[in-house]
Amino acid sequence: MCAPLALALFLFVGCDGSDPEAMTPVAPTGIAAAYPNLDALFDGDQGMYAGCGPNDGVCHNANRFPNLSSVGAVTEVIGVGCNHLRETRGEVHDWCEVGGDFLRVDDTSLELLAITALPEGGGWTVAVRGDLPEDFDYVAIERLVAGEDGAYVAMYEDLSERLVVENQGSGVVSITLPDVAEGEVDPDLVLLVDAFGHAGLPGDPSSIQLADSNGNGVEGGALGKALIVPGHPEDSYLIRRLTDPSFGTLMPLANCCHWSKESLRALWCWIAGLDPDGSNAREPIDYATCPDGPVESVVYPEPGPECEQSGLCPVMTEQMLNRN
Repeated sequence: MCAPLALALFLFVGCDGSDPEAMTPVAPTGIAAAYPNLDALFDGDQGMYAGCGPNDGVCHNANRFPNLSSVGAVTEVIGVGCNHLRETRGEVHDWCEVGGDFLRVDDTSLELLAITALPEGGGWTVAVRGDLPEDFDYVAIERLVAGEDGAYVAMYEDLSERLVVENQGSGVVSITLPDVAEGEVDPDLVLLVDAFGHAGLPGDPSSIQLADSNGNGVEGGALGKALIVPGHPEDSYLIRRLTDPSFGTLMPLANCCHWSKESLRALWCWIAGLDPDGSNAREPIDYATCPDGPVESVVYPEPGPECEQSGLCPVMTEQMLNRN
């Protein structure tokens, strides 16, 4: 398996070191007629529903994320984050990380970057960005709620002498918080003793959010990526899952006989032409101003009665196929 790649627009290097310049963007011939709008792209024989909808529990429907089971469902995931079904923060991709909640030290709020559990219930080491006050009375985990004051989900009082503070450089400070003993918590606040253990899962609204959920040093929330980024298919996780094996097993996983390079190009141009609020999602796709792309080397099987037996599902790249 090739290692995760640097996040560099929409170009990628194959696992075998192939030159991305050698990959050819999909030719647009006839695509505008076949896929004039999102509805046609969704309902076409080589479209979203044909490739995914019939496979309950395999592809994306109301029980899976993202829900791509209808045209309306597709429009609802515009601008939404990704990896909402990941069960551990180590599985979260950089592109799917969100901005962190905050460690509040008296009146100072510091963004949470990462959390590491110490062995044998020894507490947690929390990495934050910013400067810690010299003297403080309490430390709390603070969730910012849009339009409201922050909500505390954990609080530590009178522990300043027991905290271990270390400057990591580049504006990052690590703070080791001890496990909380009974009587050390403000009774008017809710303490989630295991909140740190469940932190960093972007699809869990009760999870403390971390700017670097997977702990690899990349603050993904600042990258500006999402499942579908209006006007920027190169920054859209959905496109990467269809073209770049370093982002995971290539999609579609099943029924890849009903997806093609033409439908891939149509999806690229649909995203490229989206207004920032996605309000024109059902309007004609603007192929005239669509930028070249995506750059890919995916191989789809030929449609027909022998398609499913071709051994090309899930989708592979030319490099992967040549290695088999």
